Amino acid sequence: MFLNSNRQHRHHLENIVCLDTGELSQRPDNLDAALERLHVNGRATMLALAAALEARDAETRRHSDRVVAYCLCLGKALKLGGSEMMTLEQGALLHDIGKIGVRDAVLLKRGALTDEEWAHMQLHVQFGARILSGIEFLKGASEIVAQHHERFDGAGYPDGIAGESICRGARIFAVGDAVDAITSNRPYRKARPFEQAAEELTRGSGTQFDPAVVRAFVDVPFDTWRETRYAAAERARHRTPRAYNHLR
Repeated sequence: MFLNSNRQHRHHLENIVCLDTGELSQRPDNLDAALERLHVNGRATMLALAAALEARDAETRRHSDRVVAYCLCLGKALKLGGSEMMTLEQGALLHDIGKIGVRDAVLLKRGALTDEEWAHMQLHVQFGARILSGIEFLKGASEIVAQHHERFDGAGYPDGIAGESICRGARIFAVGDAVDAITSNRPYRKARPFEQAAEELTRGSGTQFDPAVVRAFVDVPFDTWRETRYAAAERARHRTPRAYNHLR
């Protein structure tokens, strides 16, 4: 039922994009305004998708907010261009959108997952890529979603791709995601400082993580990472529009 609803929504979005694109050719005098409207419509769609996931699991959205901030800080350190930064933001925010298709009994389970439940949880990668497929302005984000659990050494899932065959956005995301996992509280341990995150990332450089992205993380002052986390929490609390533009 959800996927049918998503297909209807996706077709509606594509019609909006086609109509707005048509206006670009017919009204060149309003090109800037039309482009801005496309950006606003696209961003509203992206945030609506994220909000749909938040309705099921609020912690997933808070996690996504923090990871977006870390990824954009890394993207800035790696000197990504504007369009690549936008794709990175979209992919990081929507990376777990496929969890909408995961059963509540698995998604919300507090204890350890069985092998069968873990296999079902891993399907969120394919669910997410399917949800975003066909939405042209999220094409790059869909690639990040599809690859965000791949590892640099090829030991990840779902396809076991390795190295630079993994899109750069997903390689950046892997580091941002790990940073949040290490520096956040878990039921089985307390949050650790960013200094310890750097040590763990360095140990995983070349295996789990792209060495270039790990170096970028280490080169950013730890105080900057602490400020980034605090700012992400504040933005999530207030849900301000265009929350991450200042990092571009």
